[in-house]
Amino acid sequence: MTDDRIIYGVYIDHDVNLVPQLIELLENQIGIQKGITLYRIAKLFFFKNDNETARKYLLESRQYLNSTTWKPIVDLALKDISILMIK
Repeated sequence: MTDDRIIYGVYIDHDVNLVPQLIELLENQIGIQKGITLYRIAKLFFFKNDNETARKYLLESRQYLNSTTWKPIVDLALKDISILMIK
């Protein structure tokens, strides 16, 4: 799966059918890339109206996104899950 397909599918289409593929990608990722993928999975669960699972993935993403520009976004989303609609 290409990065542009992922970005379009998550941020534009809100294609919740990408979740299994993104979870599969996690197996070969480390660091910030893994954190971003976890964040994107959280967004898709939010679009599936599964806020509990979205929060689970947000919490997991935090450990990989510490000291990045993504960390404040994750923190905001954990306080107000609706942030995932726009960030």
